[in-house]
Amino acid sequence: MTQSLGLAIAGGIVLAAAGCQFHSRNPPMASASEAKFPLTGLVDLAYEQGPGGGPVRLFMIHGIHSHPVGWAESGYLDYFVADPKAREHGWTVSICTPAQPVRWMEPEATAANPNPPGQAEYPAAGFCGQLQVYRIVDGGGRTCVVAYELTWSPLTDPFKAWRFRNGNNSGFNDEAQYRPVVNQVIRDTLDENLSDAVLYARGFDNNIIGKTASHALELFYTGELDPDQGDSAVARRHTAPTAFLTESLGSIILAEAMTAHVHDLAPGRRRSGMRDVLRNLRTVYMMANQIALLDMPVPDPKGNVIPSAQADEAAMNAQSAEKHGVFRSFIDSRKSLVAGTDDAGAAAARPRATPLLVAAFSDLYDDLSYRVSTDSLPESDARVDNFYPRNSANVLGLFENPDTAHTGYGANPDVVRVVMEGYSP
Repeated sequence: MTQSLGLAIAGGIVLAAAGCQFHSRNPPMASASEAKFPLTGLVDLAYEQGPGGGPVRLFMIHGIHSHPVGWAESGYLDYFVADPKAREHGWTVSICTPAQPVRWMEPEATAANPNPPGQAEYPAAGFCGQLQVYRIVDGGGRTCVVAYELTWSPLTDPFKAWRFRNGNNSGFNDEAQYRPVVNQVIRDTLDENLSDAVLYARGFDNNIIGKTASHALELFYTGELDPDQGDSAVARRHTAPTAFLTESLGSIILAEAMTAHVHDLAPGRRRSGMRDVLRNLRTVYMMANQIALLDMPVPDPKGNVIPSAQADEAAMNAQSAEKHGVFRSFIDSRKSLVAGTDDAGAAAARPRATPLLVAAFSDLYDDLSYRVSTDSLPESDARVDNFYPRNSANVLGLFENPDTAHTGYGANPDVVRVVMEGYSP
């Protein structure tokens, strides 16, 4: 058999297999052992408080992989309003506040130095994060969801383009060199995705990604970009249910920014708004969760970075009050803030923070996603449901497009159904 004939036959086998590919979805509802807590869907949350209640306030932050402005609408919200339960109410989505650059003054003012010399807006225009706000209304014109979309990819895209795609950068760029096809696909995926995580972990440019998330969250707390700024709308925001939707690296960016806010945000409108957000926080939707990787190492109950052979999840839960890892710190910070004092220092009559509901979605073909375990989110403070959808067609159960596996959660009807309609174990 000639080499060309062999290649032709091999190609025919691959094409035939591709023709027989199937959308092997393994519906999340079948994963009963990994999803044991009921979740209220966004549709029911929106009407939970009756006609006078405020809309669900949703903050969305992406993770690794370059995202354009509008990723939340095209990747999630368009699919959300197409869900059968949303269609029953005539839900539609539109942009209510076009993309705004997330910029601030550097050096930042402090109590000791409220007007530092040489202050200027930062980052530079065109190279900063973008915050866009969407409104979902029902057939009666009621605002049901207000969604804030943070896009931070413009902060890292120039670095990735220069290092990996710029043919003039001969000192670093080797992508023009020959690599076997499979290796090249893997290499392109690593270049595109892991560089985002490295840049964030290194805190490049004085933690510019974290600062962008921090300033975007402050706008979310105060509702400054919400479509309705009337007195009644402001009053409803104090009790409106809130939710977060994070993708991969976005979960730790969000947790670290909010933990810092709990400790450092000065009393006033922003801190009061943050308390409302955390008190009313109902669910965190984690797509392509990476806590197991990003929150490593997490000490065991005795403080050992490498847990002993006797350490188990039950023991970890018994010590959940200790602050081990970013996400435990976030949960503990939320509890202390909600149960704390008001801005005037008087004891505040506030309800105890309810356990946080976490819906974690991990495509088992997504090599950059992990299940959420209780060593990072203890069951005493977080109720975790792990779901295992399939985001893309695969070939004979062996291969799935790695990009779609990692970024296709919003287009998966099983994921949409859980988010919009809820889940009952």
